[in-house]
Amino acid sequence: MPQPHRLKRLLRNGIEILKFVKPFAHSPSAFQKMIDKISHDFKGKVNRVPVPSINLSVVEEQIENALKTHSFRDIAVLYSKKDDIPAKLSILTNSDDLDDCEPTKMVKIGEFDIRIGDACCNNLNAMVVDSVRCYSNLERPVVIVVNPVATFASQQALNYIAFSRANSELIVIIGRTRI
Repeated sequence: MPQPHRLKRLLRNGIEILKFVKPFAHSPSAFQKMIDKISHDFKGKVNRVPVPSINLSVVEEQIENALKTHSFRDIAVLYSKKDDIPAKLSILTNSDDLDDCEPTKMVKIGEFDIRIGDACCNNLNAMVVDSVRCYSNLERPVVIVVNPVATFASQQALNYIAFSRANSELIVIIGRTRI
């Protein structure tokens, strides 16, 4: 008889994620109420990576580090806006039909040849690179968030979305002007 699947790790809505998101909140008191209501103490791993400036090599280094313990299929790299995605990692698709989606590009990152796709390819054998907005309601074991923006309430909501997409490891790359 097959053994039931047991959850081993879950980062999403974990207290560590919510504490990390709190400084980005528009209303700290309302945010605290949300933390009390939806959080749990099941822990994953949260890495804040402050860097002098955001560039492709910084992102590639974090991808390479994640690939030491995970498959590229486990990773999503999320940017605040599609326009922020470097050309090397950009996927040019016009399809909104999830059935038509296929990973569209192979890239070399360090010693790894990686198939990448956008959010509509989340269930395929590819690393996802897309905007936070496009990745809403999806998840991966490892999520790398690149330079999250939080100046308006709508952007703060997007940061919560970004920070809660990871199941086991969240990596947030923040430029010096954002620290």
